[in-house]
Amino acid sequence: MFYTFRQNNSGGWLAKDHNFDQYVIIEAVDADQANVRFLELGPELSYCQCCGERWGDVYDGDGTEAPEIYGDPVNEYVPYGRNNNAAIVHYLDGHKDKIKFIKECL
Repeated sequence: MFYTFRQNNSGGWLAKDHNFDQYVIIEAVDADQANVRFLELGPELSYCQCCGERWGDVYDGDGTEAPEIYGDPVNEYVPYGRNNNAAIVHYLDGHKDKIKFIKECL
């Protein structure tokens, strides 16, 4: 199953690095494993000193058969507005894909 972690835009900016972007999607056998794997990616990016938690835990009912954001396949997701954000999908076998969003014209 795939579990999507959505970042809280703490303080008006998103934490990003080679493992994190606006969305982090983790393939795992269950939500508990996804939460553990998520924290192993970089716990220093999971908390903002002034705004609190950037990310919430996922639960078993949150799992999907394929990587998705708000019900859309991750490679078809079109965010509203202008941004250069992305999703990073972390697979069970250890590889990862960064998927840049197609920008919607305003």
